[in-house]
Amino acid sequence: KVGETNVTLRQLVNGEIFRNRDNLIVLGIMAALCIGQQVLIASTMAKIMGTFYRALISSDLNGFLMNTLLALGINTFSVALDSMSEYLTERLAAVWRLGIARGLHERYFAGQSFYWLQA
Repeated sequence: KVGETNVTLRQLVNGEIFRNRDNLIVLGIMAALCIGQQVLIASTMAKIMGTFYRALISSDLNGFLMNTLLALGINTFSVALDSMSEYLTERLAAVWRLGIARGLHERYFAGQSFYWLQA
């Protein structure tokens, strides 16, 4: 029981998530980054590996170097996406924790009188 009303944690979390549109935007960006990263890796790395092995078998040095550079570029981009996704996840978690703690404190202390110190 929080304050005078029964509030479940699920209601508090859902209220915090949907109260602020910025949270939904960040959540959408996170989902798009995760899906984009998986599609990028699945669709291009298999193709690159096939041409990579063909270049090795046929002793094509230029093809080998081009595929190596392409794989390096895609892996670098994938790491950047993964880092951004991790940052957004941590940031969103911090915002949600802060909002949930504030919501709990507001409901717990609602209707109570306190002295405020002014310095």
